[in-house]
Amino acid sequence: MKTQSNDNEKLLINETFIVDHSVNDKWLQWMKSKFIPLLEDFDFVSDIILSKIHAGYNPDGENYALQFQIDKEKVDSLLEDENYTELRKKLDSDYKDKYASFRTTMSIIP
Repeated sequence: MKTQSNDNEKLLINETFIVDHSVNDKWLQWMKSKFIPLLEDFDFVSDIILSKIHAGYNPDGENYALQFQIDKEKVDSLLEDENYTELRKKLDSDYKDKYASFRTTMSIIP
């Protein structure tokens, strides 16, 4: 586990996904084999957790939350990274109309 420096404010990123039942297993495997390993390659990203949200049966799909910490000054570096943007485009093309997501950025209160 990476340690947090006092000089370096961290943000918590939460991305919530709803994934159509028809592609759920394939999407989940893709996230674990492609997307999460990419995030792990960034030295300013830590504490990556992919969770299943238990909110009862949803006829539209399965719900997941992807959370990680990131150095505050590196958020733009991640979002502008060529590998990250290409992988996001692949996610959008491979699972077009089969998933939706939204991102929440939060400050961590010490």
